[in-house]
Amino acid sequence: MTQKHALTCAPSESVGVRALSKLSVWFIKLGIRPERIEPGHPEQNGRHERMHRVLKETTASPPRSNMRAQQKAFDEFIYEYDYERPHEALGQESPARIYQKSKKPYPRRMPKIAYDYNAVIRKVNRNGEIKWKRRNIYISKSLISEYMALKQKEEHLWEIWFSCYPIDILNISIGKVLPMCPD
Repeated sequence: MTQKHALTCAPSESVGVRALSKLSVWFIKLGIRPERIEPGHPEQNGRHERMHRVLKETTASPPRSNMRAQQKAFDEFIYEYDYERPHEALGQESPARIYQKSKKPYPRRMPKIAYDYNAVIRKVNRNGEIKWKRRNIYISKSLISEYMALKQKEEHLWEIWFSCYPIDILNISIGKVLPMCPD
């Protein structure tokens, strides 16, 4: 599977390795590679953070008097943000003006993930764990029922992969998953 698309997101959306969410897992299966920012560094994703600031200022400071009024404020914000407001990153155009539907077809079935012949394959169980040398190792609830690969890096260290996406490192001498360096 070739990784042609990227999605930048904060790592706080899930618990477990690389903070993968069900949405991240779905993206990876579709060939979209999540790119992570370091925890506590919103400046690494400034455009997204600015959108949240403007959203909060426009719709929730102060909050509306009831749910209907609050939803109306959100709907108005979305329309202005997507159809009227020029965006510097888009050459002062609105997203709606330059949006084009993707020509890439959406698959009827999710593609099956194939791993290297030299990788050790494990299926993540209903508790988000894999079996390794008669031990249960927690990986992520987001990967339940998915197959992942382990590739030996050093004597006691194994890289954990989901599709073409490196997740973390399994240290078999202590039976724990350790974080990889950030992307």
